[in-house]
Amino acid sequence: MEEIGNILPNTPVVIDGNTTTEFLANPEHYYEKLIDMIGKSNKKVILSALYLGTSALELKIIEQLEHSLSRFDDLEVTLILDYSRAMRKIRNPDGGFSSTLTITDKLIQSYHPRFRIYLYQMPQIHRINKRVDKFNDLWRKLTGFSAGAADCATVELEEYNKSHLVPSPIDEALGVYHCKYCLFERDGDESNGGLERTTILTGANLSEEYFSSRQDRYLVCTTPTSCVPTEVDPMAHFLLRFTATVTPHCYEVFPGGSEAKKTKETKGKNQPGGLSAGPRILLRLPEVGDKGLLQKDLATLTAGAERTADLISSDSPHISCHPLVQHHGIGLLEESTFLPRLIGARAAGGTGGSLWDRIVITTPYVSFSKAMVTSLVNFIELRSGTGASTSTVSTACPSLTLSPLEFVLPSLASHGFNSATGFKATIPQCHALMLGKVLDKLRREGATPGAETGVSEEGRWSLRWYDRPKWTYHAKGMWFYRRDGGVTAEPVPCATYLGSSNLGVRSWCRDFELGFLIVPSPGSAATTFGAQLKREVTNINLHSNEKLPIERAYENRNNKFPPAVVRVIARIIRSYL
Repeated sequence: MEEIGNILPNTPVVIDGNTTTEFLANPEHYYEKLIDMIGKSNKKVILSALYLGTSALELKIIEQLEHSLSRFDDLEVTLILDYSRAMRKIRNPDGGFSSTLTITDKLIQSYHPRFRIYLYQMPQIHRINKRVDKFNDLWRKLTGFSAGAADCATVELEEYNKSHLVPSPIDEALGVYHCKYCLFERDGDESNGGLERTTILTGANLSEEYFSSRQDRYLVCTTPTSCVPTEVDPMAHFLLRFTATVTPHCYEVFPGGSEAKKTKETKGKNQPGGLSAGPRILLRLPEVGDKGLLQKDLATLTAGAERTADLISSDSPHISCHPLVQHHGIGLLEESTFLPRLIGARAAGGTGGSLWDRIVITTPYVSFSKAMVTSLVNFIELRSGTGASTSTVSTACPSLTLSPLEFVLPSLASHGFNSATGFKATIPQCHALMLGKVLDKLRREGATPGAETGVSEEGRWSLRWYDRPKWTYHAKGMWFYRRDGGVTAEPVPCATYLGSSNLGVRSWCRDFELGFLIVPSPGSAATTFGAQLKREVTNINLHSNEKLPIERAYENRNNKFPPAVVRVIARIIRSYL
């Protein structure tokens, strides 16, 4: 599909036929894969996520990391987490508190520098803390007394962020590091040598619910040990370079002790503490604090000298992965710029129709931007212009309606904030209001919803609700379909977009996101990868249906706020959802 090369500016990460791909079906498989790969890796483990939880399953990950570090002297482990979320206090069943820093403290004390934790602080939070530091400096000059612990090289862990103006979890609402990926590297055996590298692209965090009862997406790419890693596994090589680019802009956790106290890098301002009754720790200031430099480095990382279309048109079977970085705080807007263009892309050949015959969009939190909604409307208009806007029936599942545009969303029972109380209980209804605005826009284009389902009368779009008892839904991304045969043939998935982004206003305006558009080359690669995509969609559809009335989908019994108040709240906090 050369059209994609004319839309996306970045050179893709090309995965050839030596690398195997697999979509994991559920959270249990994801957790089992993590434990298995941590146990096998003897060279490198990189885990990037919003946070690492503190429950029993996460503690097993810590135990497995400790076991591998003790077995393999060359193993290096890197964790990249959000600064604010990693610092949040979590109440334990015994009444105490813990955090990511407390459960990893033993590894930091025993295995640093082979075990490193990097905490990325969003620029909007860092700016506030710098203002506090300036006040501390002024107060110190006037009185000779420090206003807080902002300039301490080390503080007791329970002195958690006393110098910070924004308390937890409000700081998380302002923006978080949200990139999710895993990389594992191990030596091959004596017979074939080389390295085996396994990467996992996902939207899941490293916590108990994401390992047991919260559905997400998980793409595993594995390169065999008989291959040279940097040449045939560009995905792993890209993630290694992404990690090396981001970590100099992070705080790094250091072990406590007299030797660490003398470390020059730990001297400076804005030194927050952790929270525990354990040993002291240090947080080294980021080596690089220039957000302009980070923007330049990331843009250089995802760009390339060769045109994307030239690589996609290669004759050898391969899969092209186009990385898109979204970080509004530093002015890097790849996802919000190019995804709407991709949705509204026209087919080549002068037909004027859409490049896609069908698009399926899934997100746990509906908060689409105006640009996204406009691109969806454009897609429907392009489909209408071809005379093929009506829905079709799946040959594999006759009860499944295949509309040109489909949304897969969580029902209230599977919404991540279903059990929330107080102010947070309004969030599902806020998402419902935002969904209503999207549907109103689609209605004005001539598609009227049915009375009792989320299928439009003209078949232009449909809604499917993920509704599974005691489960929540966290999958995000898109599936793009095209017809192999004539206009009556059933569309098949030919590309997908997945990553950390929820595709909403918050992801595009506040958080630091990483996603990949994945496109197989025509032929055997498209057939194999398309079948994997179809199985992934089918697995999600096993627990979704079209029978929930739209107007009642997100009625939260815990929400005590009147609808008029919720509408005001939704308008105010839209960019935080």
